[in-house]
Amino acid sequence: MSRKEYTNEEVIQYHSLKYSIPLEKINQLFKELIDFLNACSVSVTNKRPTREVDKLWHSFILHTEAYTQYCARYYGKYIHHRPDPVTKLKMAGGHADCQDGSDAEGLFADCDAGGSARNNADCSAVK
Repeated sequence: MSRKEYTNEEVIQYHSLKYSIPLEKINQLFKELIDFLNACSVSVTNKRPTREVDKLWHSFILHTEAYTQYCARYYGKYIHHRPDPVTKLKMAGGHADCQDGSDAEGLFADCDAGGSARNNADCSAVK
């Protein structure tokens, strides 16, 4: 199975039940998550997922064995989730600086004109 074809039914089921989101939607988000992780694995620039993809990434990471094995198999390194503490604290208090933003493909959030992150995490790869 190639990276693009990878899926994990346990993570998909978990996320669907936890957030009451239809499986069809989670399957699409999982494809977007894999695209995001693929981009993280080859880019030295930090990328930010959309909030929906970020939540699913959290669910995948909670399945530690599956996530670790996925990263090792397809990237040969671990793709770390790095929350932005300032933005995360603002979001926790209900004061997010801006709304979700994404690139033309809808995979990554970006920053507003003031430099505030539109999401609370980015990625980095470690060999």
